[in-house]
Amino acid sequence: MSAISVDRLLALLLGLRYRHVVTLKRVRALLLSFWIACTTITLIMMKKFASLKMYGYALNSLCLLVSVCCYSKIVVGLRHHQAAIQDQVHQEQPNGKMAANMQQYRKTVSTAMCILLALVVCYLPYSIVLAIVSTNGSSPFLHAICAFTTTLVCLNSSLNPILYCWKIKEVRQEVKNTIRQLLCFTN
Repeated sequence: MSAISVDRLLALLLGLRYRHVVTLKRVRALLLSFWIACTTITLIMMKKFASLKMYGYALNSLCLLVSVCCYSKIVVGLRHHQAAIQDQVHQEQPNGKMAANMQQYRKTVSTAMCILLALVVCYLPYSIVLAIVSTNGSSPFLHAICAFTTTLVCLNSSLNPILYCWKIKEVRQEVKNTIRQLLCFTN
Protein backbone atom coordinates (compact mmCIF):
# COMPACT_ATOMS: atom_id res chain seq x y z
CA MET A 1 0.00 0.00 0.00
CA SER A 2 2.80 2.40 0.81
CA ALA A 3 4.49 1.75 -2.52
CA ILE A 4 1.22 2.41 -4.34
CA SER A 5 0.65 5.67 -2.47
CA VAL A 6 4.22 6.80 -3.23
CA ASP A 7 3.68 5.87 -6.90
CA ARG A 8 0.49 7.95 -7.05
CA LEU A 9 2.25 10.88 -5.42
CA LEU A 10 5.10 10.61 -7.93
CA ALA A 11 2.58 10.54 -10.78
CA LEU A 12 1.04 13.77 -9.50
CA LEU A 13 4.31 15.55 -8.76
CA LEU A 14 6.24 14.49 -11.85
CA GLY A 15 3.43 14.93 -14.36
CA LEU A 16 4.73 14.23 -17.86
CA ARG A 17 8.18 13.21 -16.53
CA TYR A 18 6.59 10.30 -14.63
CA ARG A 19 7.05 7.81 -17.49
CA HIS A 20 10.73 8.74 -17.77
CA VAL A 21 11.44 8.43 -14.05
CA VAL A 22 9.21 5.44 -13.19
CA THR A 23 10.29 2.90 -15.80
CA LEU A 24 9.33 -0.76 -16.04
CA LYS A 25 12.93 -1.75 -15.30
CA ARG A 26 12.98 0.33 -12.10
CA VAL A 27 9.59 -0.99 -10.97
CA ARG A 28 10.75 -4.59 -11.52
CA ALA A 29 13.95 -3.92 -9.55
CA LEU A 30 11.96 -2.36 -6.71
CA LEU A 31 9.48 -5.25 -6.62
CA LEU A 32 12.30 -7.78 -6.61
CA SER A 33 13.99 -5.97 -3.73
CA PHE A 34 10.68 -5.87 -1.80
CA TRP A 35 10.19 -9.62 -2.31
CA ILE A 36 13.75 -10.41 -1.26
CA ALA A 37 13.49 -8.18 1.82
CA CYS A 38 10.10 -9.61 2.85
CA THR A 39 11.29 -13.18 2.35
CA THR A 40 14.47 -12.52 4.33
CA ILE A 41 12.58 -10.86 7.18
CA THR A 42 10.06 -13.70 7.26
CA LEU A 43 12.79 -16.33 7.41
CA ILE A 44 14.60 -14.47 10.20
CA MET A 45 11.35 -14.00 12.14
CA MET A 46 10.70 -17.73 12.00
CA LYS A 47 13.88 -18.26 14.02
CA LYS A 48 14.02 -15.14 16.21
CA PHE A 49 10.50 -13.77 16.32
CA ALA A 50 10.77 -11.92 19.62
CA SER A 51 13.85 -9.93 18.64
CA LEU A 52 12.30 -8.65 15.41
CA LYS A 53 8.79 -8.05 16.69
CA MET A 54 9.45 -4.39 17.52
CA TYR A 55 10.98 -3.78 14.08
CA GLY A 56 7.85 -5.21 12.48
CA TYR A 57 5.62 -2.94 14.54
CA ALA A 58 7.76 0.07 13.70
CA LEU A 59 7.79 -0.84 9.99
CA ASN A 60 4.00 -1.27 9.98
CA SER A 61 3.54 2.14 11.60
CA LEU A 62 6.05 3.72 9.21
CA CYS A 63 4.23 2.31 6.18
CA LEU A 64 0.92 3.67 7.49
CA LEU A 65 2.51 7.07 8.10
CA VAL A 66 4.05 7.13 4.61
CA SER A 67 0.67 6.30 3.04
CA VAL A 68 -1.16 8.97 5.05
CA CYS A 69 1.50 11.57 4.18
CA CYS A 70 1.43 10.66 0.47
CA TYR A 71 -2.36 10.77 0.22
CA SER A 72 -2.43 14.04 2.17
CA LYS A 73 0.12 15.55 -0.24
CA ILE A 74 -1.94 14.23 -3.15
CA VAL A 75 -5.04 16.02 -1.86
CA VAL A 76 -3.09 19.25 -1.29
CA GLY A 77 -1.47 18.92 -4.72
CA LEU A 78 -4.84 18.37 -6.37
CA ARG A 79 -6.19 21.48 -4.63
CA HIS A 80 -3.28 23.57 -5.92
CA HIS A 81 -3.68 22.07 -9.38
CA GLN A 82 -7.39 22.82 -9.37
CA ALA A 83 -6.78 26.40 -8.24
CA ALA A 84 -4.34 26.89 -11.12
CA ILE A 85 -6.81 25.40 -13.60
CA GLN A 86 -9.62 27.53 -12.19
CA ASP A 87 -7.54 30.70 -12.62
CA GLN A 88 -6.74 29.70 -16.19
CA VAL A 89 -10.37 28.82 -16.91
CA HIS A 90 -11.58 32.19 -15.61
CA GLN A 91 -9.30 33.88 -18.10
CA GLU A 92 -10.00 31.68 -21.13
CA GLN A 93 -13.25 29.70 -20.99
CA PRO A 94 -16.92 30.19 -20.13
CA ASN A 95 -18.39 28.94 -16.83
CA GLY A 96 -19.73 25.62 -18.21
CA LYS A 97 -16.25 24.22 -18.71
CA MET A 98 -15.13 25.45 -15.29
CA ALA A 99 -18.04 23.66 -13.61
CA ALA A 100 -17.08 20.40 -15.35
CA ASN A 101 -13.45 20.80 -14.24
CA MET A 102 -14.56 21.52 -10.67
CA GLN A 103 -16.77 18.43 -10.67
CA GLN A 104 -13.89 16.24 -11.90
CA TYR A 105 -11.62 17.75 -9.26
CA ARG A 106 -14.09 17.05 -6.46
CA LYS A 107 -14.49 13.47 -7.67
CA THR A 108 -10.71 12.94 -7.73
CA VAL A 109 -10.28 14.37 -4.23
CA SER A 110 -13.22 12.34 -2.98
CA THR A 111 -11.69 9.13 -4.33
CA ALA A 112 -8.31 9.88 -2.74
CA MET A 113 -9.98 10.66 0.59
CA CYS A 114 -12.04 7.43 0.52
CA ILE A 115 -8.91 5.39 -0.09
CA LEU A 116 -7.06 7.23 2.68
CA LEU A 117 -9.97 6.81 5.09
CA ALA A 118 -10.20 3.08 4.37
CA LEU A 119 -6.45 2.75 4.89
CA VAL A 120 -6.49 4.57 8.23
CA VAL A 121 -9.62 2.79 9.51
CA CYS A 122 -8.14 -0.61 8.65
CA TYR A 123 -4.50 -0.10 9.66
CA LEU A 124 -4.54 2.32 12.59
CA PRO A 125 -6.30 -0.01 15.07
CA TYR A 126 -3.84 -2.77 14.19
CA SER A 127 -0.87 -0.48 14.81
CA ILE A 128 -2.31 0.68 18.14
CA VAL A 129 -2.99 -2.88 19.32
CA LEU A 130 0.50 -3.99 18.33
CA ALA A 131 2.01 -1.10 20.29
CA ILE A 132 -0.08 -2.01 23.35
CA VAL A 133 0.87 -5.69 23.10
CA SER A 134 4.55 -4.86 22.73
CA THR A 135 4.56 -2.62 25.82
CA ASN A 136 2.11 -4.44 28.11
CA GLY A 137 2.41 -8.04 26.93
CA SER A 138 -0.34 -10.24 25.60
CA SER A 139 -3.54 -11.39 27.24
CA PRO A 140 -6.48 -13.42 25.91
CA PHE A 141 -8.46 -10.19 25.42
CA LEU A 142 -5.60 -8.47 23.56
CA HIS A 143 -5.08 -11.61 21.48
CA ALA A 144 -8.74 -11.48 20.39
CA ILE A 145 -8.48 -7.76 19.63
CA CYS A 146 -5.28 -8.41 17.67
CA ALA A 147 -7.06 -11.08 15.61
CA PHE A 148 -9.91 -8.65 14.87
CA THR A 149 -7.57 -5.84 13.83
CA THR A 150 -5.59 -8.26 11.66
CA THR A 151 -8.87 -9.03 9.90
CA LEU A 152 -9.36 -5.29 9.34
CA VAL A 153 -5.92 -5.09 7.70
CA CYS A 154 -6.85 -7.94 5.36
CA LEU A 155 -10.21 -6.31 4.70
CA ASN A 156 -8.44 -3.22 3.37
CA SER A 157 -7.09 -5.25 0.45
CA SER A 158 -10.65 -6.26 -0.40
CA LEU A 159 -12.06 -2.76 0.04
CA ASN A 160 -9.68 -1.01 -2.34
CA PRO A 161 -10.92 -2.68 -5.55
CA ILE A 162 -14.51 -2.04 -4.45
CA LEU A 163 -13.71 1.62 -3.78
CA TYR A 164 -12.01 1.97 -7.17
CA CYS A 165 -14.99 0.41 -8.97
CA TRP A 166 -17.43 2.56 -7.05
CA LYS A 167 -15.61 5.87 -7.44
CA ILE A 168 -13.84 5.62 -10.83
CA LYS A 169 -16.02 5.19 -13.89
CA GLU A 170 -13.18 3.95 -16.12
CA VAL A 171 -12.20 1.22 -13.66
CA ARG A 172 -15.84 0.18 -13.28
CA GLN A 173 -16.19 -0.07 -17.08
CA GLU A 174 -13.02 -2.16 -17.43
CA VAL A 175 -14.22 -4.53 -14.71
CA LYS A 176 -17.52 -4.94 -16.55
CA ASN A 177 -15.64 -5.61 -19.82
CA THR A 178 -13.40 -8.18 -18.13
CA ILE A 179 -16.38 -9.97 -16.59
CA ARG A 180 -18.14 -10.03 -19.97
CA GLN A 181 -15.02 -11.49 -21.60
CA LEU A 182 -14.75 -14.14 -18.90
CA LEU A 183 -18.42 -15.06 -19.28
CA CYS A 184 -18.08 -15.27 -23.05
CA PHE A 185 -14.91 -17.33 -22.68
CA THR A 186 -16.58 -19.88 -20.39
CA ASN A 187 -19.59 -20.35 -22.68
